[in-house]
Amino acid sequence: MPIYIDLKNKRVELSIRDLAGLLTTPVILEGITLVNRGRLGQKLHSTFFENLPGEQEVFVQREETIEGISIRVGGRIDHSNTDERGIYLDELKTVALKDEVFNKLDLTDLPFFENQLKLYAAIYPRKAGEILRPRLILVNLPTGEVREFKLSFRVREYKQYYLSALKRVVDIFNQRQESVLKKKILGEKLLFPFPELRGSQREMALAMKRTLDKGENLLMEAPTGCGKTAGILYPALKFALLNDHKVFFATSKNTQQQIVMETIKSCRGVKTVFLKAAEQMCLAAVRFCSVQFCPYLRNFLEYGRVVVDELLKEDLITPQKIYSVSRERLLCPFETSLSIAEHCDLIVGDYNYVFDPRATIQRFFLNRSYSHFILVCDEIHNLVERSRDYYSCTLSLRGIKQAVQYLQDHEFRGKEKMHRTLKQLISIFKQYYERGKSEFPDREEYSCTISESDLLPLFEEFENFYTDYLLEIEEALYTDLINPLRDLYFDFQNFLSILREENPGSYLYFSAAEGGTFQIFCREASSQLARRIQGFHAVVGMSATLNPYSYYAELLGFDPGNSRFLSLRSPFPPENRKILILPEVDTRYTNRNMNLLNIVDLIQKVISVKRGNYLVFFPSFEFLEQVSFLIRPEGFIKLVQRRRMSTEEREIFLTAMRGQEEPHLLLGVQGGVFAEGVDYLGDTAIGVILAGPLIPPPTVKQELICKYYQDKKGQGFEYAYLYPGMNRTIQAAGRVIRSEDDRGVIVLLGTRFLNEQYQCLFPSDWKAVEVVKGDEIENVLVDFWGDVKYPDG
Repeated sequence: MPIYIDLKNKRVELSIRDLAGLLTTPVILEGITLVNRGRLGQKLHSTFFENLPGEQEVFVQREETIEGISIRVGGRIDHSNTDERGIYLDELKTVALKDEVFNKLDLTDLPFFENQLKLYAAIYPRKAGEILRPRLILVNLPTGEVREFKLSFRVREYKQYYLSALKRVVDIFNQRQESVLKKKILGEKLLFPFPELRGSQREMALAMKRTLDKGENLLMEAPTGCGKTAGILYPALKFALLNDHKVFFATSKNTQQQIVMETIKSCRGVKTVFLKAAEQMCLAAVRFCSVQFCPYLRNFLEYGRVVVDELLKEDLITPQKIYSVSRERLLCPFETSLSIAEHCDLIVGDYNYVFDPRATIQRFFLNRSYSHFILVCDEIHNLVERSRDYYSCTLSLRGIKQAVQYLQDHEFRGKEKMHRTLKQLISIFKQYYERGKSEFPDREEYSCTISESDLLPLFEEFENFYTDYLLEIEEALYTDLINPLRDLYFDFQNFLSILREENPGSYLYFSAAEGGTFQIFCREASSQLARRIQGFHAVVGMSATLNPYSYYAELLGFDPGNSRFLSLRSPFPPENRKILILPEVDTRYTNRNMNLLNIVDLIQKVISVKRGNYLVFFPSFEFLEQVSFLIRPEGFIKLVQRRRMSTEEREIFLTAMRGQEEPHLLLGVQGGVFAEGVDYLGDTAIGVILAGPLIPPPTVKQELICKYYQDKKGQGFEYAYLYPGMNRTIQAAGRVIRSEDDRGVIVLLGTRFLNEQYQCLFPSDWKAVEVVKGDEIENVLVDFWGDVKYPDG
């Protein structure tokens, strides 16, 4: 359990493990880190003592008052037994080590385990004259070998250790009290980070006050230019500082984090850390997070606290700063980031750290209360699709066969048994493949059922042998950049984990592709999102468009009884923006090729009227590439988004557009990095052209979503295609006007924009949308700009 501190009533509650961790680093020589290590340990605990006399899981607790602070310490010792020689207290611990390492261990290698047991003995209730005999029982998981370490019970020594630990608890209580007082003073002084509140920001502030005071949730639709980042972040931070809470600001793109960084710079005293993905922060050639194998992680656990304290002297701590200092000191940068985050008021990071079961920050959001966190989700519409990915997975025959091939090149204990286990797994794939051929000869995939109990025994066998492999082939962890055995282990474990969820929105099917693949596709993850959301003090989700609200509230897991919706008006004068529909072209996939030249001609007409930067966003990369090949914008520098671009490459494009030299024409995709979460302030962009609405292509998975919601709600097309696609389109349109003084045009190309089904999803402030013909467009734009065409030459 976490350390519970009640400042008002001067009470502290904590576990024996937490207490031991205050005086000893709670990391030991435990060897290989296994995904299911906890489950294996629990299984061992339940069987190890079952045939021995005595009692298992004995709860002990003690309460002391020191310096007016009531401290309650408790925990469960694994086993106790009393005979004529005294009371035996047994703590069973598991490790995964090589035989030679395990056999050489003594208590000096296990200080945390030893001190845990000493604390249990110190608070164990005993009568005068009774002798305690503490024993540490160590089991090596790969071999099952057992070693026993007996501790001599010395009352004075154990009591002194216990009192030293309690004194540390008092220090922590006092530090927390001082920290809370400083935060309250900071919260009272915290000023809005800009000279004045916009009208929409006042509405946000009132909505946030109600949300935070009542511990509710808020979904907010805030059109471009409302200043939603500052409008939400400021009241959230103020409330957090005054109430000893934290704010986690979750984003789906790095570009959104840049906006937060600019906003928070002026909030002096607010400790803020920006998190970056572990694989991007890792210093090792191959990422393998184990104390035994990673020197950077081991170094951090030994002396990283000093570096964390140094970095916390700054208010705004970036990934670049953390990486630079950690590399210099040979520490794990990601572990440094997380340790810094424990002491920050504002944590900024990807959705994954909150919602992805494989990437959740365990110290914050797993197996402990996080009701002191306020969660802010920017561009929350992206979470619908992201959450499907979190609870979807594959297990392929190809991956298994690659692992089998990899086995041929390595020798280790249990290799032949692992090979037999993988052969059994392959036979399951063959059964389903043959069934597909006979029962569904005209289909590549079919719905199937397979339970966790069908696969778990094979996974447990595989994990046992995989442990042997890790222990004996240590060098492979660092020399093999491609390791099919390692990949299979994590894929297999993840598949079982998601299979265990039994999510009604999941669809399990077998595909004949690449010899056979089991796929779990999550059509809806609202129940999983709801469970996570319920644990926060309050959750605020915001986006430029959340229309229709019912769709997003349902799919994001927002409880209608505890959630509110706020829709803000656009702050821009309508005369500053011209919205046009050019319906003369058909952008649908089936007719697109016949319209390409007309699309190129209309784009060139739009950009010919007013000199400046323009954005053209397409529904797909394929469409973008077709137009890019044909368009030759005279007088413009053409920038074309590629399918994969680094952060540095994207920034080069944006920097070029912020310059004042040649105008640029940026071709990108709706839903991409240039179409969401980027501010094109002032003249950075004066027009945006949308080459049709974004309607996802009818893939197998999109059709599964469509059928699921057609059966569930009678709205298959709307839920699978229309709502998510038009959201991306409206988001892209919002790039053109980012401040109240901006002027710009939004041009919608395609006949579908005349369809009422699409128009009913237009933002409420799009009241003056004009439909024009291609030969009228230049005159209409000249009237808007009050300008003339470029002079010749």
